[in-house]
This record gives sequence, structure tokens and C-alpha cells, in this order.
Amino acid sequence: MFEPGENKDQVKYQAAHHELVASALVTRIAHEVNPMNQVGCMLAGGNFYPWSSKPEDVWAALEKDRENLFFIDVQARGAYPAYAARVFREKRGNA
Repeated sequence: MFEPGENKDQVKYQAAHHELVASALVTRIAHEVNPMNQVGCMLAGGNFYPWSSKPEDVWAALEKDRENLFFIDVQARGAYPAYAARVFREKRGNA
């Protein structure tokens, strides 16, 4: 549930960030327990396909894919991709 007037995008991204931090901490513990442990990640999301071959539709589909894939980027590379900062700034302004 969201509070009235609360920025839903900001709350969702903040919650996702906390999940990513928790995942990183668990991964560190797994490697401390046994350096040979392998820890993976999973994304519950699908691909986005453009409505048409128009450049604006192709770009919109790419941007939606990126919104999902940056969660994997964080887990696989240990940092948010460069474009994530722009996404966060844009979402911060949306109520």
C-alpha cells in the first residue's frame, strides 16, 4: 500500500535497492562460508517488443527492457549502469 500523495516510483525503486543490498550481503556471506560457492540471480520479467518498426516504438521498447535489466546489471557487475541515474532522476519527479 502507498500513502496518499506518495511517490510510488520512488518507493518501488527504494525497495528494489534494499533488496539488491540484501542480495549483495548474502552473496558476501556465501563466499565467506565457502569461497567456491556460486551465487546467481533471477529476473522475473520479460522482454518488451516494439509496437512497430518506427524508431520511437523501438526506443520505447529498449527503454522498458533497460528498466528491467539494470537490476541484473547491479547483481552481475556490482554497480548500477550509467543510465540508471537518469532513470532515477526522471522517476523522482513522478507522483
